[in-house]
Amino acid sequence: MPYAAALSEHPVGTHAAEEVADKVAASIGTAPDAALLFLTAPHTEAVGEIAAVVRERLQPRALIGASAVSVVGGDLEIEERPAVSLWAARLEGVTPVRFTAFRDGDAIRIEGPGKETLDSAHTFLLLPDPFTFPVGDLVEQLAVDHPEILVVGGLASAAQRPGDNRLVLDDQVFRDGAVGLLLGGPTQVTTVVSQGCRPIGRPLVVTKAEGNLIYELAGRTAYDQLASLLDELSDEAIGILLGRLRDDRGLGPEPTGDRLSLRFFGIRGWSGGHRGLQRIRSLQLSGAHLRSQRRRR
Repeated sequence: MPYAAALSEHPVGTHAAEEVADKVAASIGTAPDAALLFLTAPHTEAVGEIAAVVRERLQPRALIGASAVSVVGGDLEIEERPAVSLWAARLEGVTPVRFTAFRDGDAIRIEGPGKETLDSAHTFLLLPDPFTFPVGDLVEQLAVDHPEILVVGGLASAAQRPGDNRLVLDDQVFRDGAVGLLLGGPTQVTTVVSQGCRPIGRPLVVTKAEGNLIYELAGRTAYDQLASLLDELSDEAIGILLGRLRDDRGLGPEPTGDRLSLRFFGIRGWSGGHRGLQRIRSLQLSGAHLRSQRRRR
């Protein structure tokens, strides 16, 4: 499977798009079957122009993308500075898709491609906006209806409120929902997780939560519980993530369920609350992760 990637730190978004598109085209030629575009927050307002340049110069058959707090390319990771990253490949059976979610009474409905489209895929590359799309609900639904589909991807992460992230799907730009690529055909996909984190402390049960605000962990304020982990931190630390176990039944001291790492972006000191990017339910199991330079690969 021929593929190529490129990164540009040029402060002008369209110039950065030209650089990465031309580098990828020089490696694998134009008109790849799939292209993934990522850009940091300083380029968010120009995402439409950036995507248009990539489409013009590289001519991918399917293009998806998202804004992110950091992007990678080669052996570099650029965080909170202007940067554009592009990855493209030649592979068969690529279908770009769009998902949306809306409230229907007390329920949240998810709309997206039909069963026939999903039946043809073995892998789903998913890029959701965490403020407007219940990614956990979709993953759980796919696990039931399409257990053969491997779901991989990541959350758009350049924003701290709804409407500030951007998602790209071919020539369209969205502020909500999710975009993705369904992969079929003979290409086999093997997943590799490299989130640059290590778990710290013990998993804790969420005992009080509302929306995306966690008030209590194991009967104590979220602030107090996180503060108690400070003794474990060192100079290698560059941030803390809060993980939610997908398998909430693993209530033992060493649960084995999958974790969804959630970036948190604020602490309400007066209430001891911890604000994350996803809706949290009481009795879910939570655990902290430490972002580490040494863990990044």
